[in-house]
Amino acid sequence: MNRFIGHVDHKIDAKYRVRIPTEYRSQIEEGKLFFIVRPNRCIGVYPEAKCNELVEQLSAIKTNDPNYAFANFLVGSITEITEDDQGRIVIPNFYREYAGLSSECKVVTTGCIDHLEIALRKDDEKIDLERVELGFSSMPL
Repeated sequence: MNRFIGHVDHKIDAKYRVRIPTEYRSQIEEGKLFFIVRPNRCIGVYPEAKCNELVEQLSAIKTNDPNYAFANFLVGSITEITEDDQGRIVIPNFYREYAGLSSECKVVTTGCIDHLEIALRKDDEKIDLERVELGFSSMPL
């Protein structure tokens, strides 16, 4: 089972390519990877097994459910990732626009236990200490 933790800062190249950081490569089991939109303008990178689980959950949503249209949007956003010979992946235009990415911008890839998230790294971005404190106060760790 995949267990992704930590984060890695890196850059997108001029052709909108990025590498899955080495720190995460060894955690990826055999199989394909998929892009899926995530909250907060992040791009999810899901291993095939976890992506299949998500699709199963979304396919169980009935047409009269208020979440049906969003479930269809999520399923429609799923894109198989293809690596080039050097292990780079091109981030498709849909995802670049969604996440606000430009060529040669800084990104952060974050481990989210069962998937990865790629997001724009802003130079002035600070840790939201209030959110961290709220999390610790509401979650017994």
